[in-house]
Amino acid sequence: MNEPKEKNISKDFLILSILTVISVTVWIILDVYHALNKSEIPQVLKQQTEPINPNLDLTILDELEKLTYYDWSEYQAPPTPAIQPATEATSESEINLTEPSLPNQGTESGQTVNQ
Repeated sequence: MNEPKEKNISKDFLILSILTVISVTVWIILDVYHALNKSEIPQVLKQQTEPINPNLDLTILDELEKLTYYDWSEYQAPPTPAIQPATEATSESEINLTEPSLPNQGTESGQTVNQ
């Protein structure tokens, strides 16, 4: 009884193997066909490969000559503003800092601390 079951398994395995080989072969052929027939060029590449006009437009060159030219040797940097000292000096003893208290500390909010 073991023999017919083994034949059945090997026959199923053979059929599955043949179908797998056929599927993989068709898949590879279709991918190669698609890769060989794809000839799409991106728009940016098309613009970059267009021929350049070798003739110069002399009117543009004349307009460039008319533009104002700045000589950097004549350039003077604006003066740096002077730092003015503070008008009122405040001593540390005059500064009162308020430290907020947390709700469970038992101190009142707004207690002043002298440093």
